[in-house]
Amino acid sequence: MQTLTQDETRAHLADLIAISADVSDWGAAQFLKDLPRKWDLSFWNGSDGYCILSVRNGAIHINQLMIDAKKRGSGIGSKLLAEAVRRGAKTLKVHPDNTGARRLYERHGWIETARENGYSVYGHVTDTAAATCSTVDAASIASLAASSIRSMADPIAAHCCSIASVSAAAAARSA
Repeated sequence: MQTLTQDETRAHLADLIAISADVSDWGAAQFLKDLPRKWDLSFWNGSDGYCILSVRNGAIHINQLMIDAKKRGSGIGSKLLAEAVRRGAKTLKVHPDNTGARRLYERHGWIETARENGYSVYGHVTDTAAATCSTVDAASIASLAASSIRSMADPIAAHCCSIASVSAAAAARSA
């Protein structure tokens, strides 16, 4: 994967616009807009696809992840998404009707956390949070949730664990 600097973006602007033309109205202005850390976080895989990242609300956010229409379903999206996570991506937004993208994100540990301006907001669940929250031991979940909430080091883990705590408590009540 090649970092998509401002100079690289300018040099390959037509290619970037072509990759997303069938599903996005992004033009030169959106691609060249300066966002916090965009130029050192964003990357592309030649004409196969790209990922525009920046810092939003203190977290690395996927602004756009696109795969060339002829190459969708070939695993390129998974590779781009894995690289985005490796670079620290924690949030993204996707239109609720974009079922292919939603399936991709959910397969790779992303969960819908909110709705914003008609879009689904997703957060990435870390491997530790996902493994811990899948445990249905109510005492363990409550303990982890309390420590996560106290530290607020991983708000997605706290969200996941609070959902799991409610589910565990409901299961205990119905037993």
